[in-house]
Amino acid sequence: MEKKHHFVCHRSGVYISKGKGLRHLKTQGSNKIDGYCPAEIKVFVSETGACSIKFCKTHLGHRNDFGHLSLTDFERQHIAIKIASKIPFDEILEIRDSVTDSKLERIHLLTKKDLYNIENCFK
Repeated sequence: MEKKHHFVCHRSGVYISKGKGLRHLKTQGSNKIDGYCPAEIKVFVSETGACSIKFCKTHLGHRNDFGHLSLTDFERQHIAIKIASKIPFDEILEIRDSVTDSKLERIHLLTKKDLYNIENCFK
């Protein structure tokens, strides 16, 4: 029996509030674009282990805003190790100074709030 895996753009879809309206939505807005983004990856794995992939890389209805991107698991773990090693937050935040014009990534927009969130997740 063939296994199927379907990955869609994390910005695709409609924002549905799970709360009771007691808090305001963040000023940056929801990750969801209240529409459909066709970017997707479909992976088909046969019983023999062979994979076939269908891939649509076209994102529509949104830009690749860094504010809506998350840190990778590897980046979060790497930062957690630094926090556990008692490296001061200001020193960890120096990663922001390593940005080049051609290689801006989410890690270069790291904030103290990100560090506090990572610290709380890995306690």
